[in-house]
Amino acid sequence: MKRSAAILVLLLAFFAAEKTVRATEFAFGADLSFLKQAEDRGTIFRDGTNALPGLQIFQNHGYNWIRLRIFVEPVGGNLPNDLKYTIAAAQDARKLGYKFLLDFHYANAWADPGKQPTPAAWKNLTHSERVKQVFAYTRDTIAAFRDAGVLPDMVQVGNEITHGMLWPDGKLPDNWKNLADYLRAGIKGVDAGRGTNPCPRIMIHVDCGGDIARTKYFFDNLNHYKIPYDVIGFS
Repeated sequence: MKRSAAILVLLLAFFAAEKTVRATEFAFGADLSFLKQAEDRGTIFRDGTNALPGLQIFQNHGYNWIRLRIFVEPVGGNLPNDLKYTIAAAQDARKLGYKFLLDFHYANAWADPGKQPTPAAWKNLTHSERVKQVFAYTRDTIAAFRDAGVLPDMVQVGNEITHGMLWPDGKLPDNWKNLADYLRAGIKGVDAGRGTNPCPRIMIHVDCGGDIARTKYFFDNLNHYKIPYDVIGFS
């Protein structure tokens, strides 16, 4: 009887511990890529009547992750998301204990299902040269975050890439192999840039979260090309 009671206590302790671990691992976050820009320009955020830093307000309401976009060479005055800006935003978030997801757009501006523009400096490269550029750019970017003490916890290799990325060379459905080359290069770049730190989790991000057939078609192809990833991201 005593032994049974002891086992029951151990089982209860195990399930309580498991529940705690699961709770702390749940990611509750927001894309706050432009929050720092707004505050740098003088915008004041309030929670009720209290003026507080935006990141603090989100944390006070249970947020524990932040997503930050990064563009290769941002164009236009309203796109601040270069390397220096994004590292500073990550450092602000990390000071408050946030984990963060880095979102590579692999473009100079917005990349989404309707447009995946190749950065101007990469347009005249051959496919193999561009693959090497994706690897080097990703590696060097991740290394810069690492050296700044804010290695991402997760990396999104491309933004809403249901129709590919780095058009026209990586546009789907005609260029699956080219897209696979780019994704593989980006993922290898993350691994090469992390140094001796644990590798950030890799997210593949698509926009067809409500469409089972399109989602299956996309990831069946990714699996055919043996693209390694940890997380599926849906819009």
